[in-house]
Amino acid sequence: MNVRELIIEAISENSFVDNAYEYLQENDNLIQLGMNSLSFIKLVITLENKFGFEFDDVNLDYNKFTSLSLLCEYVKEKIKNNES
Repeated sequence: MNVRELIIEAISENSFVDNAYEYLQENDNLIQLGMNSLSFIKLVITLENKFGFEFDDVNLDYNKFTSLSLLCEYVKEKIKNNES
């Protein structure tokens, strides 16, 4: 699985988007699809465990990650920096 697929899996696990695999697109607004502060924190914990990094405190605001593409970019950057 690639990063995008693992993030979609995490979104599905945290259930703010039903059937995420079937229809979640890169620029769908995750807040409009049901993400709130509680589901975002659950998602953050899941992603931190899956990828082995911690979100920066300044990025613990779900309003910063309104789309799948923004979330993917952040996770990929954290993974890259973690490997350095």
